[in-house]
Amino acid sequence: MNNRKSGIAMTIDRTVPVSESVTQQNLTEMEVDHKVEEVRLLDSLPASAAYYKAPKQRCAPCSIVRIVGSVMLGLVGGLILISYIPYWYHFGDSTITGTICLLIFHCLLGLMVTSYIQVIFTDPGTVPLEWHNAVSNSEQARKHYVKCHKSGLYKPPRAHFDSITGRLVLNMDHFCPWTNNTIGYFNRKFFVLFLFYTSLTCGWVAASFYPFLDSPAKDHSKKHAVDEDHYFNSSMIHIMTFMAFIFDVTFSIFLFCFFGLHLTFAMKNQTSIENGRRALKYRLDVSSNMESVFGKDRRSWLCPVYGDGPAGDGVHWLTRSGVWEGNERMTSPENGLEVQHNAGRLDGIQVV
Repeated sequence: MNNRKSGIAMTIDRTVPVSESVTQQNLTEMEVDHKVEEVRLLDSLPASAAYYKAPKQRCAPCSIVRIVGSVMLGLVGGLILISYIPYWYHFGDSTITGTICLLIFHCLLGLMVTSYIQVIFTDPGTVPLEWHNAVSNSEQARKHYVKCHKSGLYKPPRAHFDSITGRLVLNMDHFCPWTNNTIGYFNRKFFVLFLFYTSLTCGWVAASFYPFLDSPAKDHSKKHAVDEDHYFNSSMIHIMTFMAFIFDVTFSIFLFCFFGLHLTFAMKNQTSIENGRRALKYRLDVSSNMESVFGKDRRSWLCPVYGDGPAGDGVHWLTRSGVWEGNERMTSPENGLEVQHNAGRLDGIQVV
């Protein structure tokens, strides 16, 4: 903090000497000291992009909509069982090939389910009360931001109100009924990974089932016990295999295309709500755009873990011109201070 204060003082000295500015503006020494103190108060502004860090992972709040929509979880579980039961029947024979296929299948399934759970329970992010209060207390800031009449909160750049959950969501993409949650800034990574691993899992299962479509079962005498009294016969397994194959092929193609669409959005730093023109000013290099979704640690991009979260806080956004949007504290002309808050730092403070 002391270093930053001294840096501000040096910037003032380097721009316009205090004694000279007093002469030019006929300011008393007390008035200048008062203005310098105002500059020090502005030290609460972030000094670099590193300040805009994602908070710790939070659980999405519960609501009536999410409780009612939880039936989708049972539907997804049922769809998984359609493939899981015949897959275990065909490959659970303790052979080397069967063991390898089961291992790959369970790895992909584990990544898919983990991503799915993360999407469901991770809070997509809403407007921090600290930011809202700071804007409310700043006359200049209130002129730059629109107040959401539904939530009563000031809207940061790229935030949108979700009518289904009744929340103002940071960098909202859409509400997904399959995950029963809004896709926003802090769970967008998991949604993209869910699409990716689901398409891979369905593709792997469909490819594995293809050799078994010609005959009811590779061994007509083979039966796998579910419990002591119930068995799946070969005809039933053949029907389930065929149904799972059609389902997995369809979902694999559809979800892979959907994954490609959302990966493109991530690479371009845009969402489903924003068209290309509206998001153009936030489109940086591909690496920075991807980091705003998957985080700075590239080793965890394919892992459904939160880690340090995406690179940013979902409120402040760097534009192509190098200016940060989302500043909650701004100076007014009557203060006699001009603050250029470019690229996340105080580039110059002048007494004018």
